[in-house]
Amino acid sequence: MYKIFFAFFILFLPFNLFSQKLSNGFKDFKLGMSKEQVSNLLKKSFDFDAKREEILSIRLEPDTEIITADGMGFIQIGYFHFNKDKLFQIFLKIDEKKIGYYLLLKNNTERFGNPKRLDPKSASWEDGEVLITIEKPCTIKYIYLPIWNELIKKDQTTDNYEQKLRKDFVDTL
Repeated sequence: MYKIFFAFFILFLPFNLFSQKLSNGFKDFKLGMSKEQVSNLLKKSFDFDAKREEILSIRLEPDTEIITADGMGFIQIGYFHFNKDKLFQIFLKIDEKKIGYYLLLKNNTERFGNPKRLDPKSASWEDGEVLITIEKPCTIKYIYLPIWNELIKKDQTTDNYEQKLRKDFVDTL
């Protein structure tokens, strides 16, 4: 009886240890938040420069904006990417003198299990809704996949259309 219990425990223990859902953001900054919510949190956060009145907002496309905030402590700078007023990516550049890439790798592996993708310069974990990537020298990204995949699909459609126009033009020469 003990052998059966022990075998069951050993087989399913790793799944229970590493089945924790991925974090959907950094501290109170959660993917899916509005630009106003993130802006208000930045003003109160101890991780970002609260004295800085201006939060740089860059508009890339009609529905895409970025808030850039100077970091404090362990964070050098943070980028908060929005699409249609929903936060879909958090990009944090970490001070590598204080926290290194390998510490981030070890921490995320302990929390979420082995990375889904691992190469000499980056590691990533994915659960279908969130993608967490750490990259050398020391950055971490939280990406909300439903919006990210939609944006990637739009880019591919545009690329395909441009390739068709290019081919049509070359064919007329």
